[in-house]
Formats: sequence, structure tokens, C-alpha cells
Amino acid sequence: MGDDLEPIWNARVDFDDDGSVVEIAELGREVASVNILIPGIFNAHVHSADIELRGVRGTSLEELVGEDSIKSRHLNGLSSVQLDRAVRQSFNEACRFMISGWADFREGGIEGLGPYETLPSTFLPFGRPDESEFQDLDQFNHFGIRDVAYYSREELKQIRAHAESGSKMIFIHASEDKELRNRWQSNYGMSDVIWAVEEIKPRAIVHLTHSDTDDFQVMKESDTGAIFCLGSNQFTQVGVPDIPLAIEIGLRIGVGTDNAMFFPLSVGDELRRIRTVFPEIDSKTLIEMATVGGASLVYLDFSIRRGSRHYGELSLGKLDGEKELFDEIVTKFP
Repeated sequence: MGDDLEPIWNARVDFDDDGSVVEIAELGREVASVNILIPGIFNAHVHSADIELRGVRGTSLEELVGEDSIKSRHLNGLSSVQLDRAVRQSFNEACRFMISGWADFREGGIEGLGPYETLPSTFLPFGRPDESEFQDLDQFNHFGIRDVAYYSREELKQIRAHAESGSKMIFIHASEDKELRNRWQSNYGMSDVIWAVEEIKPRAIVHLTHSDTDDFQVMKESDTGAIFCLGSNQFTQVGVPDIPLAIEIGLRIGVGTDNAMFFPLSVGDELRRIRTVFPEIDSKTLIEMATVGGASLVYLDFSIRRGSRHYGELSLGKLDGEKELFDEIVTKFP
């Protein structure tokens, strides 16, 4: 299964000692067992350090994750040892769900990046500089921006210039908060999404809960990716993004589980939530979003080919064709 996820039936896969794929050989006979390899799973949006708050409840998005929220007060009280423990706890959970990489929005400035000294390179931190750290932007691998109103316009220009000069990526939340979107539309004559594309040039935009055709068309023209976190949007009751429209327009799409305090980091659970709300989305598209599509947003190749090291293995029953195969994969997706 390459980038197009075309299945190879009745094949033998050989591996070397470090787990890399050495050869994929089609057999001249039908095999009795159905063990399959799927491309590496990429969780395109997490907040890993929130895991210690799992099960928390709140009355609004602002109360849960705002500037003076349950989450921010918890994170601000963590020592470096506690922070490392929390991120490592999320990483271990991700591994149990066969996740090969993620994009983690790390709050807490430079100090918040500390746990990444020991994590694999496919687990990427998108840092959030504090006000006093704009002279030290070179210490940030990538940038994860809360929303268009979080920084001043001048600070956003600095982040964009630094990212462009250092081949670093910017991800940003946008159109999750309907009130902020409406205010931006009123003040600037455009949505926060279109403003972000023009002013910040992010590699991907997260949530897009209230986005419309105009937003998605501008994103398509600029090759700006979309990351959907349906479960999180349902949990915080902010709305449901139009994922079928994004697919129809042809956006590059990833799937995220968002705040680790809301749900386990299972991308499979997220796919099944999407399938429940949007049964018209075919299973092959869902799998692509959760694997090679999401990974491509951070320039990673998680497809299965010679040399691949990022993949997952599933055991399925006897299957009659491609549609049944992909439907069963979504059902069993970790």
C-alpha cells in the first residue's frame, strides 16, 4: 500500500533486524490467514501534557482550555519533572494505539519543550513562545498558535518570518470559536481562517468547526492542510466541522484527538466518530486521513514501501473485496 493505499493481496513481507520493510513479494497463491500491514498512524493534533486531567468536565470551552482555565492552571503548576512524566504518559498511550507520530501543541514556552529531548523524531512539538521569548525563537522546532488573537500582529510576523527562514512549520487553531470568527469577519472583512492563511501562512489549520466553502477554497489554493478533531468539538459543544466539504474541495487532511484530558489518543476512535456523523465518507478516505494524509502535513512519509519503518499490523477475518477490507480496517483501527 503506497500513497494511494492500493492493497496488495496475498503478499509476503520481509523485515530486517530493525523492523524496516525489506521486500514486499506477491505470492502466486491465496493465503489462508488475513494479517495486514497498514501505513503508520499519525495523530495530527494533540495536547499531550493534559492527560493528567483526563475526565475533567467544564461548562464551556473557555473554562476548560482558555487563558485562565482548568487546563492552564494545571499546566502552570507543573514542575519540569511532572511535565516530562505527563508527556511520557501520553506517548506511552499513543504507542499502545500503534501511533507512529504526532503533532503536539506544547504550551509553556521553551520550558514546555523539555520532554522532547527523549522522544522519537516523528513525535513533533509545536511550541508556543511566551512573551519574553521572541529573541529565542530559534529554540522552537515548530510553532503551535492558539488562535489569531493570541499574539499581536507584529509577534505573528516575527513567528512567520522565523518559520520561513528556518524551514519550520506553523499550525494554528482557527474557526473553533464562533464568536472569535464573527469578530474577525467584522473587523477585517474576512474570516479568521482566510486571515491566517494570508497573514501567517500556516502549514495546517486545526478545527475549522465553523468554516465554509470560501475558507476551504483559499486553503486549497495555498496548499494549507486541515486537521479535524470531531470528538473534541463534540465534547466542548462548539459545533461540527464540514469534513465532507473539505474532502470534496480536495484539502490535505489529518485527524487529531486534541486535548488528552478529553479522550484517549486513539485515532481509530476518532475515525469511528467521523463515520457515525458522516457515513457518506468512505473507509479508504478515513484511513488515508489518519495515516499518510496526516503525516504528509509534517512532511513525513508513512506509506508502506521498501524501507518503511512506520506501519501497524492488524488481524482480520476472511474478506471478499476492497470495500469490505477498508470497512473492516476502520472497525479494527486502534
